[in-house]
Amino acid sequence: MKDLELEKTKIRLHLGELNDRKNLSVNEIYALVEAAKPVQTRVEASYLVNKAGWFPTYNVSVKDISSPMQMQFNANVFQSSGEVWKDVKISLSSGNPRENNARPEVEPWYLRYVDRSIGYTQLPSFTGGTMIMGRVVDEKGVPVSNASIHVKGTSQGVVSDANGVYRLNNTAPGAVLVASFIGYQQKEFAALKGFTTIELEPSSESLREVVVTGYSLSGRVAGVQVDGEPPLKIRGAASLKTKPIGVSTVYQPISTRYDIKEIYTISNDGKVNMIDIKRISINADYEYYSAPKLDPAAYLTAKILDWQSLDLLAGEVNLFYEGTFLGKSFIDPATAGDTMSLSLGKDKGVVVKRLLVKDFSSRRFIGANKTETRDFEISIRNNKTQAVKIIVEDQFPISTMKEIEVDRQGYDGGRLNEETQVVTWEVNVAPKEEKKHRIKYTVKYPKDKYLQLD
Repeated sequence: MKDLELEKTKIRLHLGELNDRKNLSVNEIYALVEAAKPVQTRVEASYLVNKAGWFPTYNVSVKDISSPMQMQFNANVFQSSGEVWKDVKISLSSGNPRENNARPEVEPWYLRYVDRSIGYTQLPSFTGGTMIMGRVVDEKGVPVSNASIHVKGTSQGVVSDANGVYRLNNTAPGAVLVASFIGYQQKEFAALKGFTTIELEPSSESLREVVVTGYSLSGRVAGVQVDGEPPLKIRGAASLKTKPIGVSTVYQPISTRYDIKEIYTISNDGKVNMIDIKRISINADYEYYSAPKLDPAAYLTAKILDWQSLDLLAGEVNLFYEGTFLGKSFIDPATAGDTMSLSLGKDKGVVVKRLLVKDFSSRRFIGANKTETRDFEISIRNNKTQAVKIIVEDQFPISTMKEIEVDRQGYDGGRLNEETQVVTWEVNVAPKEEKKHRIKYTVKYPKDKYLQLD
């Protein structure tokens, strides 16, 4: 038994010594070349490097709703390969050499009875509900792939992809989410609509584990050509430029490559270096949306029709409107339809109010029932210097019992969805103009019951 323990200790020490050398750079390559006769030629070598990559981000700026949208496409490049990449050419590819490229095979599907007394696994449903999206990064802002994000107290969860992005379907806003990754402290945060960036902090208790396992970003690989002149190829993005640099875009069958003409030095510290790839002026249709029953604010939305020609990749967006930073959003071409929509946030220049008209709202008792009438006036005022188009929505209540009767008495030119009972108004409002719409209904139900109608 003592001999086994001694051998185990030796193996553990040996493994520790090997892992402690993980940051050492090896700069020697041995090549065996065979030739029928003496030749003088150039030998070029290339190899793959972990802990290097890039991810796209965007800056979207809107001067006003009568001007085109300005989009800046940034590549954020990082590496911690063990040596500084000094004065190199960079080629960014949207392809991922670490993805599984084998096509799937459909196997026979055999039905068998399941003993429900021992339980069974139900496949998750990804239809309907609310999608929660975001990115997991470390303390340097580098995306963390394969981080775990789950709903606290449940088995529902996902892992972040190669860009650190996670997507949780059918998640109730406000639910508590937990993000975790080896070597980092767990972090709890609320599930919010939109896009949330979560920064994980290193855990001192798990430091030894990080040293042993290493830290790699799955899906981010760099191909380095040793010969000095040929370009260094990096997958992945990263120092802010004041103007776009020279970039050649090469379209390949299953990926897009961006060849950057300038020479760069990428430090071996894992920090993100931002490269301004290109800037695009986009003609967008701007419209506002408001549901004053829930939120009296007017939300500005930009709709991009011909977005497929822009060669966009999935990435985080910084939003600027009228010179003000509004926050962050996310572009995901995989989920966009014929039209891509970007929410630019609330515009206080468009004021929406929903007021109860007391003169036409009442409560009456007739026999065993009581009847309540609600009449709401919705006003939209445009305080801007340009005309605006706004979509306004309200709704009628829907009865779920025979003794509850709903009588729709008017919705002032709106469009009614018979299934959801949602009323939609499409309103064009000139500068300094105010428009009003009414929605009125009556609900009859037993007088000994209570309904929430306000």
